[in-house]
Amino acid sequence: MGTVSLDDIRELRDDFATELRRKNRAEKTIDVYVVHIGYFADYLTSETLPTNAPEITRDHIGGYIETLLSRTNRRTGEPLSPQYARSQYRSLQQFFKYLAAEEIIDSNPFDKLSLPDAPDKLVPAPSLESLRALLDQCAGTDFDSRRDNAIIRLFADTGCRCGEVANLGLDDLDFVEDSALVVGKGGRPRSSPFGDSR
Repeated sequence: MGTVSLDDIRELRDDFATELRRKNRAEKTIDVYVVHIGYFADYLTSETLPTNAPEITRDHIGGYIETLLSRTNRRTGEPLSPQYARSQYRSLQQFFKYLAAEEIIDSNPFDKLSLPDAPDKLVPAPSLESLRALLDQCAGTDFDSRRDNAIIRLFADTGCRCGEVANLGLDDLDFVEDSALVVGKGGRPRSSPFGDSR
């Protein structure tokens, strides 16, 4: 394998990750960006296309997104979801925005690209019967049962993410207003009301 240029996207992704850490972005978000840039670099290499950032064009990125939209899951044979392609598009878009801001590239190839369409995917809500059955599993009066019951009710009432509930402290709960102060994606706090089951 030859020497990798300093303008190669595989080299530049580490600089991008460092910049994101300086901006206090979530480590999971940074990891996703780094992985997606790696996938894109692998695609470019497999297609004998340039991996030097200044040489990457709108057509190279468009071809990659088109490839993602036509791929199938290796295990199930089902087409990959359009959301998968959108996620990679957004990661690469942020990366190339950084490259343009750092003047590593003269123009951003994403300026004339559009985000792939993807229908909204509704997450099915659990039935009332399954929720009752789950609550019945922790119907005791000991600490663990009461804690688990409260957590399940909080999830059901607020729709919060697991990480949001896991990071709650006692001071984040307001039992006068029946609301929880959760910190969502990007470190943004929001108040989530919950039912009064006392």
